[in-house]
Amino acid sequence: MFAVIIITFILVNMAPGDPTFILVGEVGDEEFVRAARARLGLDKPLHERFLIYVSNVLKGDLGYSYLRSEPVAKLIIDRIPATLLLVLTAMFFSALVGIIIGTIAAAKRGVLDISLSTFSLVGISIPYFWLGQIILVIFAVKLGLFPLG
Repeated sequence: MFAVIIITFILVNMAPGDPTFILVGEVGDEEFVRAARARLGLDKPLHERFLIYVSNVLKGDLGYSYLRSEPVAKLIIDRIPATLLLVLTAMFFSALVGIIIGTIAAAKRGVLDISLSTFSLVGISIPYFWLGQIILVIFAVKLGLFPLG
């Protein structure tokens, strides 16, 4: 988990551009930009910012979303019910399909058993992000069953 915290901090700090200019815009007032950098803690050395970041994450303070004008922790908590519904539904259907395929494969030894086992092995071997894109193309783009975006 600590590796995730380190990687997140590094990636955010390696992003191009100054986040201060994104928030305050190109106002041209150097004092205003300097004050904004101080308020955000961007005027501190990298190691101090990292220690502050780790301390805040361990306390549950994940920062503030300037895009949504809410604390990030609240945004995550608000989405937990929908995420749990999606996960539990997917687990239910995965178990259901797995039990059905396993039962059929056990009852019908031979070509059907080998075919279902191969299908299952291929299904497990496909990376989920790639499978998700394939499913999007089939059901959203080709069949138009749900909107993209």
